[in-house]
Amino acid sequence: MTKQLFDDDNQQYRDRIRCIAYREARDEGASFITKKWIANKLHRSEKFVQKYWNKTYSEITPQERPGPKPNSLTPKTTQIILKGTAKKRKSCRELSKEIKRLRGKDVSHQMVHLFRVREGLKPFHIISKPLKTTEQIEDRLWFVNFLRQWDEDDFLHLAPSDEFYIYTVRKPNHQNDRIWAYKREDVSELLIREKMARPICVGIFLLFTVKKMLWVIKDDGVSWTGEYFREDIHPF
Repeated sequence: MTKQLFDDDNQQYRDRIRCIAYREARDEGASFITKKWIANKLHRSEKFVQKYWNKTYSEITPQERPGPKPNSLTPKTTQIILKGTAKKRKSCRELSKEIKRLRGKDVSHQMVHLFRVREGLKPFHIISKPLKTTEQIEDRLWFVNFLRQWDEDDFLHLAPSDEFYIYTVRKPNHQNDRIWAYKREDVSELLIREKMARPICVGIFLLFTVKKMLWVIKDDGVSWTGEYFREDIHPF
């Protein structure tokens, strides 16, 4: 069964008339006409044909489509939704829970989403900028300078290893790093950073052992696997 393209009330009305006409032709002796044959001919389901199988032309009337539902949200409820504009942790589901908590009303997250769309709001994925304080930066610099003074004997007491990736721009979390705003300019510059299509990434493996300190920068196109570790890193 193929679905009708550009289906509307007028097309459905014409197909109901044709359905009755085919059924009358079958009653007149066209035995090859079946419900399935009519459904394929009209590009409708057999359920559609069955619905009008025993009806007459006088029982078929054009159907009017119901108009859009009016906005059932109260002004206080819409105010709660609008207060979540350009703020983190204000998803449609979170606002639905907040309305239930503050107003005691059950508003689905779909209704919150529909209201935001009608208001012209758009979802933007955000990438948080690092908000390190001056003290935190100074502590990190002190630690780096402290390690520079270590000698070989100091490193004999450590044997950590790890692999990690460094991105020039952190990838956003598509489920959580999202805020709703009318336009990009409404979002605080402290919250976002321009997103790159293919941010530069460097894979690094760091290993401290009793023998030596080893830095390995992963070759381009090579994946971190157990085989790669045993054959290319562990022999050192």
